[in-house]
Amino acid sequence: MTVAARLPAPAKLPLTDRKSFRDDFENKKVDLEKEISDIMGTQWTLDVDPLPLSPYVDNSKFKGRIGEVIFGYFEGIPHAMKSQLFYTYPTAKDELNRIVPTHSIGLDVDLDGKYDYCGPTVREGKIVIVFNPAKVWSGAGNGFEKEALLKELTAAEAASDQGGLAPLSVTAKVSINKFYTNDDEPKRNMDDIRKTLNNPAVDFEPNFEAVYSALKTAGRADADDRLAGLTKAYLEDLLFMLKHQKFDKDDMLKEAFADAVPSNKIVFRIVPELQGDGKYGGEYAQPWIEDGILYLQTTPENWGKNTGDVGKKLVDLVSDNA
Repeated sequence: MTVAARLPAPAKLPLTDRKSFRDDFENKKVDLEKEISDIMGTQWTLDVDPLPLSPYVDNSKFKGRIGEVIFGYFEGIPHAMKSQLFYTYPTAKDELNRIVPTHSIGLDVDLDGKYDYCGPTVREGKIVIVFNPAKVWSGAGNGFEKEALLKELTAAEAASDQGGLAPLSVTAKVSINKFYTNDDEPKRNMDDIRKTLNNPAVDFEPNFEAVYSALKTAGRADADDRLAGLTKAYLEDLLFMLKHQKFDKDDMLKEAFADAVPSNKIVFRIVPELQGDGKYGGEYAQPWIEDGILYLQTTPENWGKNTGDVGKKLVDLVSDNA
C-alpha cells in the first residue's frame, strides 16, 4: 500500500477558517457530543485539530468552510449509531466503549488510501474518521459505517494486549448476539429436537469460543462473520436428519439415542480430522459420540460445507454406542 505524504500544515488558520471553525464546529459540537454521549451511556467527545486538515479543505471547493466540513463528517454519527450499528448489533455499544477508552472521535486525512470516500479507523484508543483528500466532504455518511467500524474494532483489539486474551473478536461477539442468542430460530430448532427425541433434557452447546479459536488458528478469516450463521445451520441440519431417519416416529431409536447420549449434551466442535474411517457422517462433517456426548464435528477446511453431513448415519452411530 502506498502512503501519501501529508501536506504541510499552516502555523495558524487564516481568519476566515478560524471563524468557520468556531461558528460551524465548536459552537455546534457541544450539542452533538451530548447526543452521542446519551446514546453511548457515558461521556464522548469530538476531538479535532483543524491545522492538518486545512490544506486539503483549501484545495477543495469548500475553501473557507473548514468548520462546516468537519461538522459534516460528525453530524450523522448519532443516526448511524441508533439506526444502523446498534440496531443491527445491540452489544456493539459495550465493545465500542471498551475498546476505545478515550471515548473520543477525531478526523484526519486518509493517507493510506483505505476508503474511496471516508471511513472509520481506530488509533491509540480513539476512533478517527479518515477522508479521501481528493473527495473532501463526499460520502460523509460512510464515516461510521457499521461493518467497517466492527472490522476496525476487531483489528484494534487484536493488536492490543487484551487482544491476545479475547476468546472472540468484536465482530464475532456482536454477530452471535444478533444472529444466534437473540434469534428465535435456534430456540425453535432445539425445542423441535427435544420433541423429536421425546427428551426435554437434551441441550445444545454451540461452543463458540473453542470453535472460533480453532478456526482462526487454522487461518479461517471468515470465522468472524460466519460463526453464528453456520452454527445455526449445523443445528438445523441435525434436526432435519433426525426426522429424515425417523427418530420422531420410532420409540426404539429414541431409546437408543438416550442410551448412547446419557449426558443429554449435543456439542459442536472443530477437529483436525474426521473419525471412524467414514463409517458415520459424510465427507465434510459427522456426528460422533464420546464420553456420552453427541458431537457435531467438522474440520477447519470443511467448515460450512455440506452441513447436513453432521446427521448422516446417526442411526448407525447411536446403535453402536447404545
